[in-house]
Amino acid sequence: MVIEIIKIQNWYGKKFDFGNSPVSVIVLANKFHGCFPRSLSNMSETLNELVLTNNGLRFCLPIDIGLLKNLTVFDISYNKMMFELPENVREMVGLEKLNVAHNMFSGAIPESVYEVTGSDKV
Repeated sequence: MVIEIIKIQNWYGKKFDFGNSPVSVIVLANKFHGCFPRSLSNMSETLNELVLTNNGLRFCLPIDIGLLKNLTVFDISYNKMMFELPENVREMVGLEKLNVAHNMFSGAIPESVYEVTGSDKV
């Protein structure tokens, strides 16, 4: 099995389109600022891990993030997230690890997050 990894450096002010990329792991842990393109959901068949730790993300998760059904790791820890998690996170049926620690969320974590099949750590 081949695992392709994309590590993006110096994203600030640039546009990026994930299209139908065959990448299975995305790691952004480099003070990234900006918003993720909606095209991220086009990677629903291939993307297994999305790690967005230690960035400056605030309000930028795509509303259709739940389309990433093959995601096993979703880590948005150490950001400045200020919104509520989208309800459709529960649609990530392959999720094994969800890390949202060290953010500035408002409100409670949606009950649907605890319904994620196979989730061993929230």
